[in-house]
Amino acid sequence: MGLGFLVLAWVSILLSRQPGSVASLWLANGWAIAWLSTRVQGIQGRGVQVALALTAVALANLLANLAAGDAFLDTLVFLPANVLEVAVAAWLLSGGRAWRMLQQGPRAFMSGLWRGALLPAVVGTVLGTLAFSSTSTRALPWQDVALTWLEGDLIGNVVTLPLAICVLTIPRAELLRVWVRPGTLALLLLCTAATLVAGAWLPMPFAYMAVPLLAAASLSPFPVLALATFVTALTVGLATALGWFVPPPISASWESLFINLPLVLTLLPVLMLGISIEDQRRQRAELQSSLQQLSRAHEGLQAFARMASHDLREPVNTIASFSQLLQQDEAGRLAPRSAQFLSHVQDAAVRMRRLLDSLLDHARLDRDATEPVTLVPLDDVLNQALDSLAARVRETGLQVQRQALPQVLGRRSLLVLLFQNLLSRAMKAGLAGEPPRVAVQVLLTPGRLIISVRDHGLALPPDVLAESELDASLALCRHAVEVHGGSMWLDADVAEGSRVCIALPQNNEFAAEATMESHT
Repeated sequence: MGLGFLVLAWVSILLSRQPGSVASLWLANGWAIAWLSTRVQGIQGRGVQVALALTAVALANLLANLAAGDAFLDTLVFLPANVLEVAVAAWLLSGGRAWRMLQQGPRAFMSGLWRGALLPAVVGTVLGTLAFSSTSTRALPWQDVALTWLEGDLIGNVVTLPLAICVLTIPRAELLRVWVRPGTLALLLLCTAATLVAGAWLPMPFAYMAVPLLAAASLSPFPVLALATFVTALTVGLATALGWFVPPPISASWESLFINLPLVLTLLPVLMLGISIEDQRRQRAELQSSLQQLSRAHEGLQAFARMASHDLREPVNTIASFSQLLQQDEAGRLAPRSAQFLSHVQDAAVRMRRLLDSLLDHARLDRDATEPVTLVPLDDVLNQALDSLAARVRETGLQVQRQALPQVLGRRSLLVLLFQNLLSRAMKAGLAGEPPRVAVQVLLTPGRLIISVRDHGLALPPDVLAESELDASLALCRHAVEVHGGSMWLDADVAEGSRVCIALPQNNEFAAEATMESHT
């Protein structure tokens, strides 16, 4: 940690040293703050480690200033304030807040910059200005000292802290994978070139400097953006120190804000955009992983439902067959009460078979929900549903009244399943001694197609479509309708029987064309 602080402090002083002032681009504190807040977990309970780290900061700071030619006593003047600033920032970012800056979106990122960059810079500025103005041999106004200190700390922390946290919290192999690749190297060269060209020859240079950074924020992982912003700030400092970037003339020291403030206002929104996009990428990856897990679990549930339906059907068929044989063979010898019990067994076996059919239909429904939407003739769908129920239709004598049905946009297999269950429910609802009757009608309205299936049997209660009152057949129907983006309701105005209405959204051009074809 001390070596990194020494290098960054020395580079900052060399690049932006002005006679009689501290560095105006101070990069070293961001590294020390990130190291303390990420490597020393639980700062309150690690006094020895913190003391050693802060001692390393002080020694590195002292060596950097001495190497730059500062007097020993002048260096000691602002050294305590700088060390205290690092300590305050590390304490404010302790408890995992530094890690959350990169992991929990823009709000946590801004909170981390507030705690680790702005507030500590203010603390360091106040303490450093008081010490420098009261004890230093340099004759400088305290306003100049405070402004230079605050600008240097703020800019340096904003560009160094995110990069240092990336370096210290992300595995090295992952960092090298995103940094050492042609795209990243090309981006860094573009940022450097844009900064130099804009600073030397173009008006409003910071607007042009932001362009490659915006590209990095949109297209690259956040560690690449953090490196690009650091390189951009370093290039600005280098160009200014070498005279390539000539700022506008100033008549007062506070006017330097017009140079340094635009740099902060250029880099900070780009970093916010990058962390927002990175958070969206992370959430998308987590959502994709959850969807894959859900898909695997759903496929397993479907497989179990199919297996259970087939495996349970055999014993149910055996119960039904043997109870029917027993009733036939012992018809004359069974007591009336025993014959009634045997009839209950057969009815229960029939209901169990229907429940197993519904279970299998549910598995089919989820599987067929991914079928592509096509233009489906409803007449063919109704015929296919009747063919699949041919045995029960003959047994019950079902009478179907139908008009010419149009084509609809939908999933064929789901529509067949929908009509199968509506017809099956109508056959079960038929009155005793009368063949069940069903009327199937279609009404075309703007934007949707309404299908009504009316029976003449026992009327459904008004609350039958409530979630708790749905039977398996109607549950399947509603699921099939909802997969198509439609709705299902019960017409309560029917005097005799029940009418189930289904509304499906439709493309008007296809629906109108299909309706014309069905009547020609």
